[in-house]
Amino acid sequence: MAPFGYAPIEYSEGMRATSVLVVAAALLLAGCNDDLSEDVADPIPATPDNAPSIAAAEPAGDDTPTPDVSALKAPAATPAASITIGDQSWSFADVTCAIDGDIVDVTAGGDGLQLHVGTTDGHVASLHDLDDPEDPDVAYEAAWDSGEFVTVDGQQVSGSVEFFDAHSESMETTWPGTFHVTCP
Repeated sequence: MAPFGYAPIEYSEGMRATSVLVVAAALLLAGCNDDLSEDVADPIPATPDNAPSIAAAEPAGDDTPTPDVSALKAPAATPAASITIGDQSWSFADVTCAIDGDIVDVTAGGDGLQLHVGTTDGHVASLHDLDDPEDPDVAYEAAWDSGEFVTVDGQQVSGSVEFFDAHSESMETTWPGTFHVTCP
C-alpha cells in the first residue's frame, strides 16, 4: 500500500523511455549553459587601418538588358485641397474633380465646409458653411469682376483672387485669397 492512501503509478515502457529522454535533454542543456563570457577575448576595435573594405561591384556587361521604364507612371497624387483667405486657412482631403482641358469643376469639403472652384460658367471660387447656410460662419465668394483666375496644370488646379464675405451687407471689403487643389 502506498503512503497516505495514494495508489502507486504504473509506468508503461513508452512513458519510461520518454522520461529518460526528458532527463537526458535537461542534463545536456544544463551542461551547455556555461558562462563563456570569461573565455572570449575583447573584440578588436575597428580603426581605419583594420576596417573591412567593401569592393565596388563590377559593372554589368553589355549583354545585360536595360529595363524599359518609359511605360511606368508616377503614382497618383493624394487628393487634397487648401484655401487661404486673408489670414485664415482651410484644408480638405475629400476632393472631387472633373477636368476637361481648361474646363474645371472642383468640389472639396469637410467639417461642414465646401470649397467650389469652376470654369464652366466663367471663373468662380467659393467657400461656404453647409451646416448653417442661413447664418453661416463662413461664406466667401470670389469677386465677380476677377476675370480668369483659375489655372489648370494636369491634375493641379490653383488660383489667386480677391474674396468678399457673401453673407455681409457690403461686398466692397475684399481679402486676398489663394487656393490649390490636387485632383485624384
